Amino acid sequence: LKEFKSGDKVIFDRCPLDNLVYSMWAMSQEDSDVDEDFIDECIPIVREALVNLDIIFFIPITKHNNINIEDNGDRETDKQYIKEIDSFFKVLQRHYHEHPQDNPFFPREDSPALIEVFGDRRERIHMIKLYLDKDGDLIGGDGQSDIFNPENLDMMENILKEQNLAKEEEEEMKKQIEMFKKLHDETKK
Repeated sequence: LKEFKSGDKVIFDRCPLDNLVYSMWAMSQEDSDVDEDFIDECIPIVREALVNLDIIFFIPITKHNNINIEDNGDRETDKQYIKEIDSFFKVLQRHYHEHPQDNPFFPREDSPALIEVFGDRRERIHMIKLYLDKDGDLIGGDGQSDIFNPENLDMMENILKEQNLAKEEEEEMKKQIEMFKKLHDETKK
């Protein structure tokens, strides 16, 4: 972050928040040398560094994110570890949204937006395009926005339909499981 100046358009795969999350996870492990004092030292450093960011796009683990875990030599593949890290991010995200003015992790005056994106890669890119123009500038800073153009509205409508369909399928599966349990209990009698 220190290599760039205000106004530079840079995309990072990770940000200072990642450092804090991974450190907090490490502190939660029994055999870790990361302690609460270290985390207390990290928080103001991370908070200060976040001032240099405009947006953090967060891709949580959900049933709507079609992200395969691939062993490319750089990424973690341990599913349990990935879920635990995701949980730490979700706690910080919830704290960000529920306590914006009383949040020790984010700068109070100049905090980056924390925006959740989901779906497959194409859908996530389309969602990100709702916030950035073709030059990498934030949309809406100059009063112009492409968020409500027909293509974006169609894409969002399709995503919502897919989510509703998935929710209906999940509810139907729950009903079938309940019916199976009742049938199983009745056959035991």
